[in-house]
Amino acid sequence: DGTIIGTKRQLLEVMKVLEENTLRGLHPNWSKSLVWSPLPNADFSGLPDVFPTQARPGIPLLGTAIGDRMAVAAQAMKRVVKVERMVEALELLDDAHLQYVLLKSCAGYPRLNFLLRVACPDSIAEATEHFDGVMYDTISALFSMYDLTATDMERIHFPTSLSGFGLTMARHAAHPAFIGSRFHSLPLQSRILRVPEEDLQASYVHLIQSFNEYRPQDQQLLTSDLLASHEPQQLLSSVWMKTQVDKYIQSRPTPRE
Repeated sequence: DGTIIGTKRQLLEVMKVLEENTLRGLHPNWSKSLVWSPLPNADFSGLPDVFPTQARPGIPLLGTAIGDRMAVAAQAMKRVVKVERMVEALELLDDAHLQYVLLKSCAGYPRLNFLLRVACPDSIAEATEHFDGVMYDTISALFSMYDLTATDMERIHFPTSLSGFGLTMARHAAHPAFIGSRFHSLPLQSRILRVPEEDLQASYVHLIQSFNEYRPQDQQLLTSDLLASHEPQQLLSSVWMKTQVDKYIQSRPTPRE
């Protein structure tokens, strides 16, 4: 699979290069490809008839969505609904441990991984909230025999080493995933969009501020921290988890002496 981003002229040039390499074993299947434009009056003239074309606000792409805000929000919710149906099917296994393992490793958050890296958290807030509700309800049902308390459920996203369930919540991962992806790919974005990296950085400041909103002053991240990091998403996630653990520890009642 591959994705080509550019003008119609650039697309035709890429097609020519690919077709010239058929002698080397590369045989593109153009009928299974798609030329998409977000412009309602997009001009597809000059493209081979074998190419399906679409002009609409957004499309799904490799488990995520691209397009305008409303289109991305709609595609995100469709993705979450698919995850919800898969999670509901886990009940057929009639094995709580196996259900939990699958929920954690492949049926839950991993299904949203690419979406959160591409879609702005503000655009998919409704979808991430719905996903997290599904996760909470599923854990409550799987471990209903243990009479989980509100405190237990607060630790649902904590690692098992901290008596948590190790499940990633979408609303917690949304900002680290998106901001980290954006800063990790700044040079590529700059070349594709022909926009200076400094201007792109400035467009993400409000998201960094939103990420820092509920964090102590000494745990807040700056743009310079993200630029200096080789793994900005990991840095953001680590800071977020430390804040959550600190809050939980501070909220616990002090044992009587």
